[in-house]
Amino acid sequence: MNASRRPADLLTDLQRAVGKLRFLAALALCLYAVGVAPGGADNGTDDAAALEQELLSEPGETTVAAGGGAELLLFERMPVVVTEAFTASRQVVKSRWLSAPVSVLTAQDIHYSGLTRIPEMLRFVPGMDVRRNGRNECAVGVRGLHDALTDRRLMLIDGRAADDPGSGGGITLLHPLMTEDIQRIEVLRGPGGGVWGANAFTGAINIITKDPRDQLGGMASVRVSHFGDWYTYLRYGEESGDWRYRVSGGFERLVDSKDANAGDFSPHPDMALFFNPAGTHPTDEYEAWRFSGKAIWEPTARRKLTVGIGHTHAHAGDTEVAATYLAEDGWIETSRLYARLDGTPDAQHSWYLQWFGNHYLRDWPSAGGIRTLQNDLEFQAMFAPVEAHRTTIGANVRWDHINHERDNDNVARFPLEPLNEYSAGAYVVHRWEPTDRLAFEGQARVDWFSETSVDWSGRVAMLYALDEAGKHIIRLAGAKSFRQPPTFTRELTLNGPLIFRVIKPLDELRNEQTWAIELGYRGELAEGLNLNVDAYVQRFEELVGKVRGPQLFTYIYDNVDGADTWGAEAELAYTTDDFQFSAWYAYNAFQSDSSAQSITAAPPERHKAGLTGRVFLPDGWTFNVQYRFQDAIEDLAASVQDKDKLHWLNLTLSKKFCGGNAELMFGVSDVLADERDGSATLGHISMLETPGRTFFMRLDVGF
Repeated sequence: MNASRRPADLLTDLQRAVGKLRFLAALALCLYAVGVAPGGADNGTDDAAALEQELLSEPGETTVAAGGGAELLLFERMPVVVTEAFTASRQVVKSRWLSAPVSVLTAQDIHYSGLTRIPEMLRFVPGMDVRRNGRNECAVGVRGLHDALTDRRLMLIDGRAADDPGSGGGITLLHPLMTEDIQRIEVLRGPGGGVWGANAFTGAINIITKDPRDQLGGMASVRVSHFGDWYTYLRYGEESGDWRYRVSGGFERLVDSKDANAGDFSPHPDMALFFNPAGTHPTDEYEAWRFSGKAIWEPTARRKLTVGIGHTHAHAGDTEVAATYLAEDGWIETSRLYARLDGTPDAQHSWYLQWFGNHYLRDWPSAGGIRTLQNDLEFQAMFAPVEAHRTTIGANVRWDHINHERDNDNVARFPLEPLNEYSAGAYVVHRWEPTDRLAFEGQARVDWFSETSVDWSGRVAMLYALDEAGKHIIRLAGAKSFRQPPTFTRELTLNGPLIFRVIKPLDELRNEQTWAIELGYRGELAEGLNLNVDAYVQRFEELVGKVRGPQLFTYIYDNVDGADTWGAEAELAYTTDDFQFSAWYAYNAFQSDSSAQSITAAPPERHKAGLTGRVFLPDGWTFNVQYRFQDAIEDLAASVQDKDKLHWLNLTLSKKFCGGNAELMFGVSDVLADERDGSATLGHISMLETPGRTFFMRLDVGF
């Protein structure tokens, strides 16, 4: 139920929230009275130095103008100005000269939102579709085609793959990553396979973490909501000689939705015929422990070794999977390890060699468990063969290992275990800038898969400055990408209620294909006022969907048909020392080739718009507002509808004290909704109404 309540009810909620948060306010006042050690959260650089911060060679780390390098001192009045980006072409390029449309969430955006979950932050990025499938499942899409198990966008952390190789998505909330460690999030809209390979089908999301040098010293943070949800974070960083490192950990706890807002448990209208909740009491409570570490050894300016580790251990309440009530709690683990060696012989040449490994385990006693293990080895080199030319070449090999941790043929099974799949890819990116006003870029990549076939991706782009100062730039581009059907789609047999019995495909699934033509404009209309406009037409072929199987009441996956999509995103941003404002509108249309065509995902909301405003007030106060509107959608795969147009509004007010080494934040998220309805999507049914309006308080302390 999304309807807003009466003013009297809102006042009651506010009074209840204030009462439950009063003890934290008292704690903050005590800290203010006794004083916090003035050593600073990170001992970072000052604002002036940060304006010309040297580019780091860790993938995706880019030059930004920020309010200082310290964790808390970062959030000063100095506006954040993104000057370069990495995700569009694996080359650091000025943001106006990117070969593809990219939007950026900065550390300031993340901090002042008060949000702690990445999908909730991405909701306020132009062209993004974020669907909450219950409280602990989110589907994140770039211009649509998203679902909990079939996301068609690629998730990266520091340029390293971060999706579950079995499902192609589904772990957005489980990464061993805390929001305080994020430098920025770059979102590439449109086919990105020319540099990232398979599954950057509709776009790519690259989460870029901070260098330990920007996180020196200690920091503690705690966030609590009036429901009793908790989020805590603790970090320490140090630099000594050639070494610098950061270790951080955190704990997150979400209470059951029924306890949070007395939400009802009832079948989704589209599933009521197949699911009888009588006598069942599913819960969506959730606890997660996260750990992350990053260390850099830099003996000279030409050599650098970066190593990292991360682990998440999560405990989830019993839930519904494919409309099957599991009746037992489960647990999930994700781990990431990596090592990367960088070399920079001179200003025109650089290279790196890296290995990373991902491990995922989902285990419910009644449903069995699935474990996936991924290892990837990658090499990349960049050089300038002649003047005005810059070339990047690279290659990788990957091994994916998937098996059941504990078999349960009543729910899901593989025909042959364990599954071992291998892949390899090679790519080249070449950029030519014949004049100061003209640039060309080409990308090409070929990927081989042991279980499917060889395929290719690419992008060509031309950019031209309309004025000699380079403040108004137009871009014309064409791109092609593909998506390899995930292992679960190709190999898994899923048993559930009649409507959800899915058997292994009878024939080999072919890769999905997409082609796009794009036109863009980047311009500075006046000092501090920037306009970005991106339009596109895109064609999909061989989309995988569910069709009726050879047995009664069974379904199989198959390459069903294609679709057309077209639209545009426009974003206007204005920035001064004391004020930041951005507003955007996105129109993303989608038309399948046949009516009621299965695409195993949701199409994009046709109309969506948003705004973000931030005001830096005197005496260390900051006010932040975020708003999003999204149109109703229909999930063509299962005729599941989100019949309501949705509005999201978040407000925060924060105050820095103790010389900028501590900050107290009060906020309310999802102001306009009392509760959010449960949902039904491919592979996940949530019968619980989840909390909407949430009052919270956050305290950050540096030491």
